[in-house]
Amino acid sequence: MKVKIFILIFFLLSTKAQSRLTLEECYQNAKNNYPLSKNFEKYNKLSNLKLRNLNHQYYPGMSLFGLVQYQSNVTKLPFKIPIPGITIPDIAKDQYKIGINVNQIIWDGGLTSTSIELERNSNILENQNNEIELFKLKQKINDAYFSILLLNKKAELLKIATSDLEAQLKLFNSRIENGVMLPSAATMLKAELLKISQSMDEIKSLMQTSLDALSILIGREIKDTEEISIPSLEKNNFDINLRKRPEYRSFDLTKSNLSIMRNLTDAKYTPKFSTFMQAAYGRPGLDMFNPDFQGFYIIGVRTSWNLWNWNVGANEKEILALRSEILDNQEKTFTINLNSVAKKYKNDIEKLGKMLAKDKEIIRLRSEILEQVKSQLDNGIITTTEYLLEFDAITNAKLNAESRQIELLKTKFDYMILAGE
Repeated sequence: MKVKIFILIFFLLSTKAQSRLTLEECYQNAKNNYPLSKNFEKYNKLSNLKLRNLNHQYYPGMSLFGLVQYQSNVTKLPFKIPIPGITIPDIAKDQYKIGINVNQIIWDGGLTSTSIELERNSNILENQNNEIELFKLKQKINDAYFSILLLNKKAELLKIATSDLEAQLKLFNSRIENGVMLPSAATMLKAELLKISQSMDEIKSLMQTSLDALSILIGREIKDTEEISIPSLEKNNFDINLRKRPEYRSFDLTKSNLSIMRNLTDAKYTPKFSTFMQAAYGRPGLDMFNPDFQGFYIIGVRTSWNLWNWNVGANEKEILALRSEILDNQEKTFTINLNSVAKKYKNDIEKLGKMLAKDKEIIRLRSEILEQVKSQLDNGIITTTEYLLEFDAITNAKLNAESRQIELLKTKFDYMILAGE
């Protein structure tokens, strides 16, 4: 029996735990669900294929060739050999050749190794840029998640207000039946209840919109039974290093790319050395005066060096230098904008903290006033209208406090995201 009870308790606790949705869970689910997450694997596969092709440049290159041609004229000796029995045959005008060429790079000035380095760095950069796009999801999650939290709090307060008014309405109805109160007092309360009901309908509509948005982002439907937990943030010091933002790593990787590209430009115009071999069968062979088909081969070392490129290399370096300056300006602009938003967030956090402290005092004072007004209403000193004015005032004060509480928490999380935390 004890075992069954334990299992039942464990099941209930597990079910309750599973029904809680956290902000961190939303971040992770959104990242896993977003189509761009699949691009990491694609980028790496694409880069591996490019690197494989680049590494193949270190291997010998082989190619088959064939030749069939007819010439209108061939080389002939301008004299006859005056030795009896010795003649030199004429070279045939039709020629045939088939063979294989083999080339092996000995030194390419670092062109291949620099291209490999550039590809590896470019792959990291592409993945980082993809990470930036996924990072932007966090702000969308925040907007939807904290909107739900705020609407939940408003709904809770309006339910409490409805309960209070309904209790007051029962009391009024009793007094009306006893003839000590006019029916108009109950009518005013009913009108106030309808107004709150309208607000509840609006909240439900906005709630569904936010739930739908969050569901789409995290890739699953959020059930009505799920509890949207309020995240906690222990951090109170907001003097954060903004260079943790993923964009800064992207800037650094792009600068690294430009540096590698400058090295690649130098490698293009350095001497290149390679070995080659040609093995073939055909007519004529290397002996032009032998009319028979024969096999032959050629082995050698080849070098090339582009001594003058009409300043193409210098122009390419100037282009890279200009791109580097543009990138520096983009990074500085990004930093200025980031610092501006960060400053606003810090000011908002400070402002909301002060306002929230005053909200609590306002609620305390309004509660005292409402108790006094309620007592005066019971004694017939004031009208229902005056009571409802105070009732609306404390309800709005509570709504303002809850709104600011959620807004403060959201602003802190927005700031943490802004800082790349």
